[in-house]
Amino acid sequence: MTPDPAPRSAVYVLDTHGMVFQMFHGIGPMNAPDGRPTNAVFGVTRAIMTLYDQGAEYLLATFDTPEPTFRVEVSADYKAHRPPPPDDLIIQEPMIDQVLTAMRIPVLRQPGWEADDIMATLAAEAVERGHDVVLCTSDKDCRQLLNDRVSIRNLRKGETLDAVGLMADWGVRPDQVVDFQALVGDSVDNVPGVPGCGPKTATKWLKEYDTLDNIIANADKLGGPKLRDSFKASIASGDLQRCKTLVKLRTDVPMAMDWEGWKRRDWDGQRLLELFQEFGFHSFATRVRTTLAKSGAKKNEEVLAIAQVPLSPRGEGDFTQEAPPRSARPVRPTGLRRPVHPAGGQLERHLQAHRHRRRVHDVPEGVEETEAVRHRPGDDRAGAGRRVDRRVRDQLEGRGRVLPRGAGQGRAVARPGQDADRPQADPRRPDRGEGGALQAGVGGVGEQVHAGSRHPLAQPGATAAAGP
Repeated sequence: MTPDPAPRSAVYVLDTHGMVFQMFHGIGPMNAPDGRPTNAVFGVTRAIMTLYDQGAEYLLATFDTPEPTFRVEVSADYKAHRPPPPDDLIIQEPMIDQVLTAMRIPVLRQPGWEADDIMATLAAEAVERGHDVVLCTSDKDCRQLLNDRVSIRNLRKGETLDAVGLMADWGVRPDQVVDFQALVGDSVDNVPGVPGCGPKTATKWLKEYDTLDNIIANADKLGGPKLRDSFKASIASGDLQRCKTLVKLRTDVPMAMDWEGWKRRDWDGQRLLELFQEFGFHSFATRVRTTLAKSGAKKNEEVLAIAQVPLSPRGEGDFTQEAPPRSARPVRPTGLRRPVHPAGGQLERHLQAHRHRRRVHDVPEGVEETEAVRHRPGDDRAGAGRRVDRRVRDQLEGRGRVLPRGAGQGRAVARPGQDADRPQADPRRPDRGEGGALQAGVGGVGEQVHAGSRHPLAQPGATAAAGP
């Protein structure tokens, strides 16, 4: 047995009575606020929630019934030695029924049949329908049902048993389990088996002769006179055949198969929260709220998908609606020297701070003033400089030279009549010598030149004195 998660989209079949006993004896005492014991309820609920987390497509709960089964007719001593369940367990049975009902888990009972037979019938039917089957039980009789599509899950230990694990544990194949148990017997169900034949002997005989019928045919060859005589006596009395009938599970229980109605359904969250509050299962209540939230989100997505309305990344409505149109660019009011800019007061402060660093270029003859320097959105920030329109540079070819972009944030244009190839001395920076004049026209923010403006720089041939 090795820990192994059960396959997804499988049929999970619960041996509910066996699971209740297992949880009752495996979990320490627990009590609800009103004093009722709850350890079995807690263990069963936790196990079922774990199965839901593993993606159970079908989750079916099988129960025994108080009516006698056909096995009692075969042997009156069958399970006759079992003591009645303790009172603390009996009290919890209706509580477990309430949890199963609130979780909307189908409960399957059939008078005259054991839960193991119902599980065997369901497993055979599910395999024929192409499902994987997980039998949630600790009953060793169910090992005979193992195959490539059927496995056994111990919910308390969290272990899965398959045909490979069976061979490692008992040394037999699934189809040999009935013969193995008929030889060894089952003290839990009061199946006697062959006196003196233990698991090792049974495994040895089955490996050598393969089936119980072959072992019977070679009874005289079995080693040990005492064991050989015991085996022959079991054959003669019919005990061996009765043992085989008692341990063999039936796959023909007369019951209606409602696979569509048995599919997993959402919990009755409100009822579960009430029960968990009553039982004192606060952590389970939180888990139910989380599950309900996820289920609700999934339903919302399905509804919106049908309506073809996607959710926003935060799940808060539709984010695909078009944004309102951007407002028109502000129009420059009459009488203002500067255009209105969204930057507002921040722009004004930048202009005042850098006004003394203003650099202005002459507008050559033949170039329209409105095309000489063009205002661009975003250029009114500090240090952006004046930008010469590309069409202006084309008109300036042969008249001057446009400095490369690396010379500064703005572009400097040589003045008409100036030798563009000869660097000019910077009168303000004698320490730099020749070439300093090339830096004089690069830098600060300048004011925009508009057609019809009375700004002195808007007149052809006008020049500006260098700033400090």
